[in-house]
Amino acid sequence: MSSSVDQQAGPSQSVRPHLEVGMTKQVQLSHGARSGTDRLSEVEALHRSLDARIQELASRVYLTPAEQVEVADLKKQKLKLKDELQAIRSGSS
Repeated sequence: MSSSVDQQAGPSQSVRPHLEVGMTKQVQLSHGARSGTDRLSEVEALHRSLDARIQELASRVYLTPAEQVEVADLKKQKLKLKDELQAIRSGSS
């Protein structure tokens, strides 16, 4: 499975990452010349999408070994994003 971030933007939309369902690889996001608020919103949205996938998997009665690995990977990514959120928030205070 390929790990990529789809970038979608219309004329007046901001660029947002799209997380594929089932993606287990680290999502690499560009750190271009965006404002701290834009980056904060982007990371918060990604954090929520990871949490939603974790909750979806947690609601199942049984997880395959691959799904168990996916949950572990998602939790690691979520922790890294939480650290990044904290760094952004402390830098913008």
